[in-house]
Amino acid sequence: MATRFEGSLLVKKINGRNGPFCIGELVTDIGEFKVKDPLIDQFEAGTYQGSFWVSQVYPFTYCAFGKVIVEIRARLADLQIDGESDLPADADKPQEPDPIEEPVLDKPVKPPRPVPKPSVKAKQDSQDSRIRQAQHAPTASKIPARAPQQDNDDLALFGEELFDLIRLGQPLKLDSTIDRQQLRGQIHRLGVIGYTFTAKTQTWSRPDSQSASD
Repeated sequence: MATRFEGSLLVKKINGRNGPFCIGELVTDIGEFKVKDPLIDQFEAGTYQGSFWVSQVYPFTYCAFGKVIVEIRARLADLQIDGESDLPADADKPQEPDPIEEPVLDKPVKPPRPVPKPSVKAKQDSQDSRIRQAQHAPTASKIPARAPQQDNDDLALFGEELFDLIRLGQPLKLDSTIDRQQLRGQIHRLGVIGYTFTAKTQTWSRPDSQSASD
């Protein structure tokens, strides 16, 4: 059962040996918590105001840089962004270990997804509808030719459903519950092929598909 809090999430992006990752500081009326969930890896550095559904608050201890560090972490089930701004000038990038390298045994059990989340069938129907609409959209003809090997790599990285949307240049949402390294690969690849992330909708889209829908 997730609890909703109003507050701000300060997201900092760090370049690690496994690729860029994000850490967050969730500031609420009841306290401040560390956030190191895959859910925020898609975000750019900045301060995000909105509603945050917290499924778990727990202490986490780890050793890094010759120190034993104890954090109070919040696990996010979902979030809704109402506004965003730059990070405060004094928000430097601290040395932080990559969450992907944390011991598996020390990680809390993954909570179930919150009830307000749409069903898998509903999300699939929505994306299937966009695919059918895009088959006749003029933006599809603007997508550049793709190398067969790259198509195979993208299909393996994203899966058939997301790959079809990418091939048509359509907006899409990533699943943050998949393997974290795969999620980072998807984020990187979308940036390479011209997609940008919108925090308010948590959607990736191409500039040409946005202009076509205006």
